[in-house]
Amino acid sequence: MKSKKSIFVTQYFSVNALHTREQAQRLIQEAEIALLHHEPVWFDFTGIDFMSRSFADEFLKLTAFWKLIKQSDWLGLSVSAKNMIEMVTAGRRANANKSVQIPSVIVTDKDILHRFFEAV
Repeated sequence: MKSKKSIFVTQYFSVNALHTREQAQRLIQEAEIALLHHEPVWFDFTGIDFMSRSFADEFLKLTAFWKLIKQSDWLGLSVSAKNMIEMVTAGRRANANKSVQIPSVIVTDKDILHRFFEAV
């Protein structure tokens, strides 16, 4: 079994809150070498008290790209960070289930179409 690379989040950011998409991108960049070699990665969020919706959304998007990263490999999530991950995940599922319907009309009479564009 391959050993896991540990990413200690507080090692990269000197704050206890994650706010930006750029912070999520930086964490994934730190893991990319291991991921390119198909090695699993742990993300240790111990000491992070807050995670913004932007950070959570970007982190979820990037981790979905790398199949080796699973939410079970995210350690030390605070209650508020875990709640944000769950909220963003639920929102993504809801949006994925919505079908976008674009209204359309088939015009067979060119005169009607011509009059429409003259009016516009």
